[in-house]
Amino acid sequence: MLFRSGEGWHEEEADPVTGRRWRWTSDRSTLRIVAASTVSLVIRGESPMKYFNGAPTVRIRAGGVTLAEYHPDADFTWRVNVPADVLAAADGAVAIEMDRVYLPGPAEGTGDTRRLGLRILECAIDHAGRVTD
Repeated sequence: MLFRSGEGWHEEEADPVTGRRWRWTSDRSTLRIVAASTVSLVIRGESPMKYFNGAPTVRIRAGGVTLAEYHPDADFTWRVNVPADVLAAADGAVAIEMDRVYLPGPAEGTGDTRRLGLRILECAIDHAGRVTD
């Protein structure tokens, strides 16, 4: 099994005081998974309500199949099953899609041009009882 971040992810960041690490998604961020059987995707993140006035719609998709839909209004941990046949048909690509993004440049008066979706603290695959990140 192989698992890595694909398109649409921003560089990893860290808080030097706490050591806490995270990565931001964008409007659409993909994960690349190579597995011969069904896997569970585990995603843990910070409440998007720190950046949005209302809960965004988040869809986890593989190819044309919506695996899950969420409207997070607090910190979250999601477990999304990705069937082997769906993963194979999507050529191993699983996308996290958002209906809105946070634009830090205009909001904070900086030159930051990123389009930020979710602040992800953990993203891992649970395969046969093992979690790999």
